[in-house]
Amino acid sequence: MSEPDVREIRRNIKLSQTEFALAFGLELTTVRAWEQGLRRPNGPARMLMILIDRIPDVVMAALRDSKPVVQKM
Repeated sequence: MSEPDVREIRRNIKLSQTEFALAFGLELTTVRAWEQGLRRPNGPARMLMILIDRIPDVVMAALRDSKPVVQKM
């Protein structure tokens, strides 16, 4: 499996860096670091980028329809 090109993935779904970070629950600084080649997505983030690249509409719909989990203390 090749390294996901985060900039290309983001551009293919026509989102700004800020929109991309918000849509997928990422830190904007992380997205920028990935795009600048300072860091690479790994582990679950790498898998998320692969899924966004292959099935962006499904991933976006799943995240949009999910409800945040609230933990009681």
